Amino acid sequence: SDVQDGVWCEGFVGTAGQAFEPAGVDMQGLGDELAFGQQDVFVTQAMMNVTLFPTGETVETQGIDLKRLRVSPDGLDRTPWTEGKGVGFPVDGVVCLAFQFGFLLFMSRPMFVYADKSLLDNVRFFQRDGTEITRDTPDADLVDTYDTLVDVEPASGLSMRANKRLMATVALTTEAVPGSTTATSNLVNPTMPANVIMPLYWVDEQAEIPSDSADSFKHVVRLSRAMLPVLVVGVVLGVLLWNAAGFILNAASKGPDQASPSPNSVETASHPSANSIDKDKPAPLGSPDQMPAQFVFLQPQGPGQPVMAAPMQLQPPQMLISSVVAAPVGQTFA
Repeated sequence: SDVQDGVWCEGFVGTAGQAFEPAGVDMQGLGDELAFGQQDVFVTQAMMNVTLFPTGETVETQGIDLKRLRVSPDGLDRTPWTEGKGVGFPVDGVVCLAFQFGFLLFMSRPMFVYADKSLLDNVRFFQRDGTEITRDTPDADLVDTYDTLVDVEPASGLSMRANKRLMATVALTTEAVPGSTTATSNLVNPTMPANVIMPLYWVDEQAEIPSDSADSFKHVVRLSRAMLPVLVVGVVLGVLLWNAAGFILNAASKGPDQASPSPNSVETASHPSANSIDKDKPAPLGSPDQMPAQFVFLQPQGPGQPVMAAPMQLQPPQMLISSVVAAPVGQTFA
């Protein structure tokens, strides 16, 4: 905020008070505590923001638990940060709106709750039951009836019930005559004193969640509570399946050469593959140590026929290898 050429300039601060930061959902269910400490709300009638504070109270509307917010008791008192906006002028508890509207118009809480008690010297207030409000009436007895309240559902952050209660008051200035104490207007009451803040009316703007919306919200609450055990079990199963999948993939990545042999597998480690034979020292063609275990040698079928090796299904734990006579490369048996 800043003052330029006698004009108070301030950026728009605060929300409309319809929704606040939600507490959300955790593993214990819907959040039941407010996720914020205080919140600024812009009041269009006063053209300024006021700060709402949690009271710690839990109230209920249509079966839904809500947390209560209200303006602090000194929210309309004069401070170095608010006096430029007319807050607390001429006394604490009222806001002067003369600059905005062009005449001595004031705004306050109804019945001057939490305002300077001198405001009650020249006026008399009576409640609906006929009880008079005086200097000795405790503000705590009036605050729930005449103060601005906002009840918020913590998990969603939605305002489900609110009462904006404000009172409009005016004051008549004196005639533009030096030393005069006569009010500028005597149309209604010529004896009306000047410079006295007189109440005109007070308004209670109410808002509450509709019954069908409340039923829908309660249905969501019941559904979330029913799904919570399923969610917990799902998380546990997900972790177990993830670990099992990791174990299987790890075992598969090692390959068959690193896997442990089964009891029925044929031991072939003593027979080197063809790629491991020293090419400079070729082994005899008929040497069983140089042939895979799954091949056997066949006898020639007649003169001029070559020696042949054919696959054969071995019966563990035996290896059947026929005896043959090797012939030099390029020759056949006679």
